[in-house]
Amino acid sequence: MSFYKKSLPDPTYKAIQTPLGVFYGRDAVLIDTVFYDPQDGGLLRLKGQLDGASVTHNPQKLETISFELTFHDVQAFTVTQVDTYGYGGGSVSSFDQVFHSRWRYDLMNRHSTTITGRHTHYHLRTYDDVYDILCESFDLVLDLPE
Repeated sequence: MSFYKKSLPDPTYKAIQTPLGVFYGRDAVLIDTVFYDPQDGGLLRLKGQLDGASVTHNPQKLETISFELTFHDVQAFTVTQVDTYGYGGGSVSSFDQVFHSRWRYDLMNRHSTTITGRHTHYHLRTYDDVYDILCESFDLVLDLPE
């Protein structure tokens, strides 16, 4: 008798829509600081700059935009140097949601009491690093002039 694992569809990457549209290119996201607090509900906070020329909606023609990106209830995340990670992998923008994620599926099967259907795989490509984050939600705060 043979056992087989149900095959999963191929992972699908969908660009995250933000108030600045979609982020594209290696220069789109520069990270200045990374803060992770596992005691505060698995909080991951990234602060940095967005390149105004690398976003699809920039009516003020800003050169750079400061941002704070906070991920909540982080169950897992990886950081890999971009040259080590490579440029493939299916990403369609610099900040994607990954559907049919094999990483998420494997973690859910091993840790089904902590990782549930409400956790989502996000993929963030910066100038230097690639972040894969499994969390419940995120907030993006942009420092835009009034």
